Amino acid sequence: MNKLFALALLLPLVTIAQIRFQKGYFIDNGGKKVECLIRNKGWNNNPTSFDYKISETSETQQGTLKDVREFSLEDGPTYTKATVAMERSTEKVQNMQMQRDAKFTLVEETHFLRLLFQASHSLYILEDSGIFKFFDRDRNGVFTQLVHIAYVDSQSNLRHYNQYYSQLLANFSCEGSTLESMSKLKYSISELTEYYRKTSECKGEKVTEVKKSKGDFNLRPFLGFKSMKLDASAYSGNPGVSITKSGLAYGMEFEYILPTNKKKWAILIDMEYNKLEGDIDFPDGSSINDLRAKINFSSLQIPIGGRYYAFLSDDFKFFANATINLNFISDKSEIVYGEGVSQFSKRKMDSNSYNFGIGAGVSYKRLNAEIRYYTNQELYRTTDGNVSKFALLVSYAIF
Repeated sequence: MNKLFALALLLPLVTIAQIRFQKGYFIDNGGKKVECLIRNKGWNNNPTSFDYKISETSETQQGTLKDVREFSLEDGPTYTKATVAMERSTEKVQNMQMQRDAKFTLVEETHFLRLLFQASHSLYILEDSGIFKFFDRDRNGVFTQLVHIAYVDSQSNLRHYNQYYSQLLANFSCEGSTLESMSKLKYSISELTEYYRKTSECKGEKVTEVKKSKGDFNLRPFLGFKSMKLDASAYSGNPGVSITKSGLAYGMEFEYILPTNKKKWAILIDMEYNKLEGDIDFPDGSSINDLRAKINFSSLQIPIGGRYYAFLSDDFKFFANATINLNFISDKSEIVYGEGVSQFSKRKMDSNSYNFGIGAGVSYKRLNAEIRYYTNQELYRTTDGNVSKFALLVSYAIF
């Protein structure tokens, strides 16, 4: 309980930590460009406002759709205000209404659209609570929605209305393009961005590449201290056993930091070898005939899960983990009961199982330090027995 309490105290620190402000700019409605520091919240939906400061020591202010034309973060996204006539159909089948054809209504709305590609025709996107729509901006600065509608017909078949084929063919396409060739173009970020790039190149235009955020892969050997507790119930007339051992923890962690959401999320796969050995005496008043149990447990543990980072600065951050752990017990794992030196009963551990783990820690550059707690891991298929673990670990990203 003390270990869980210590971990619980550390976890709130992760939620308190904030992403710091980073360099950027905004352009107001009058066309004035203001260099500033913008809080990057890693927006999943297009924002309607943003926090900024003129300097590190100045007060936080807010820019909104009402007074800002565009804002951008250094090595981050650019958002441009646009008032457009748009439809709001969903891609989620469970939210679609049954209809004979793709009926839709265009309604004028104002949003900050995120820039994906920039040339004479630029590509933008709006993500807003399940709505996923693309927009074209022509050389005159006019925004037009690229219309794609998914719907369910009266026979419950999923249909697609792809007006963006004819829109792009008429307004932004290479010589020789046809509706048939356009029909292979999917309504997705990767395919539309590539289409805009190739079309701009075939027209001989200068292309401005929008930087794409890339994920980071880390390989982390870890070393530390662990405490393991093994409990097994009474079996076949032999008493139950309980033993706690401390020792060295070591292994390898594979971490992939996702490129989205300001790189706050990561996927983990760890590998660790666990071993617990010991003897337990059951005194009966005779030093010669005392019953003894010899415990030999070893397993390969593979935790798989996620990690959340909360930034205090570019180099220093808190994090929290949650994992599901796959456990592969060695076929030599067993409890051997004997009287004196005479062996007379073996109890094999035979259950490859899974359990769960939680953890929290701090990260500084390539170095991580963390606390982990693992729930009970089952040892037997038919009787009660488990092993739990608590660990203090230090890891270093070698690349």
